[in-house]
Amino acid sequence: MVVPVELIVDDEIVLRLYTLEDVDVIFDLIDRNRDHLNQFAEGTSDKYLTRESVVESLVDPPKPEKLRYGIWVNDTYVGTVNLTPYAIKQAEVGCYLGQEFQRHGYMTRSVNCLVDSAINEMGFEFGVVAEVHIDNTASRSVLERCGFHQLTNGEVLEHLFYGKGELPLGE
Repeated sequence: MVVPVELIVDDEIVLRLYTLEDVDVIFDLIDRNRDHLNQFAEGTSDKYLTRESVVESLVDPPKPEKLRYGIWVNDTYVGTVNLTPYAIKQAEVGCYLGQEFQRHGYMTRSVNCLVDSAINEMGFEFGVVAEVHIDNTASRSVLERCGFHQLTNGEVLEHLFYGKGELPLGE
């Protein structure tokens, strides 16, 4: 699998794999968005209570196979979009965006770019899936704008599952 260090989304947005140089901006965005990031009990702000916890997640990640990209808009860090590979050449996409950066299309463009790269260039030929809290209408809308289709009806733990691409085991 070829993993790009950087993906140019458009003339405004660049996705770049996290480095230790990103610790301060990652922590600062999470710290000022704790309520926003916790609204659907996703756990992001609980995992990163200190700068040291962000450093630890980069030095010794719990899922080392996960590809975590920072979303940079004109050199400003605004959030993350990531891919967690599965053994079947399929991946799961996840993301968050600082509340102050919503409603500019940053996440839709970023997810679309990363998912297209995953399917067409990185070897995730069996597509990409996503799990979203049923009440997270913003994330659901992003996925739908990116061409994902709903795979479940939300009967499992109040979450919906979405998929894009060839999903032999996901449908």
